[in-house]
Amino acid sequence: MKATELRELDVKELNDRLSDLKEELFNLRFQHAINQLENPNKLKDVKRDIARVKTVIRELELIEEYGYAELDESKVEEETSKAKKSRAKKEKDKKAEAEETEEEAVEDEKSEKETEEDENGEDKETEESDEEIVEDEE
Repeated sequence: MKATELRELDVKELNDRLSDLKEELFNLRFQHAINQLENPNKLKDVKRDIARVKTVIRELELIEEYGYAELDESKVEEETSKAKKSRAKKEKDKKAEAEETEEEAVEDEKSEKETEEDENGEDKETEESDEEIVEDEE
C-alpha cells in the first residue's frame, strides 16, 4: 500500500485500515511465536504500513489544525536551516569545551611537574645544608 493511495482516504477509513493492520500484526506475531509464519518479512511490511497510515492520519490532523493543504517550502527550508545552524553551534561548543579541558589538563600536569621539581629542589637544598652543618660540626 502506498502513501498516495492512503491520502485519498478519509480519517474514518484510515482508522479502520489502521485497526485492521494492527489485528493482522497481532496474528502474524502469534504465528511467528509458534513457528507457523511462512514469511517473517511480512511482519516488517505490516509495521511499515501501520506507520504509513499513522503518518497520513497525522498529516490530516495538521491540515485541519493549521488550515493549509501543503507545506510552505520556505518555512520548511527556514526550519531546516535553523536546525542545521543549531547543530553546528552545538558541535562547535563541544569542540571548544574539549579543547579547554585538554588545555586545563596540560596546565595541571605542568603545575604538578613544577611542584615536584620545587619539592625535589628543596629536598636537595636541605640535604646540602644538612651536610654543610655536619661538616662544620666536625
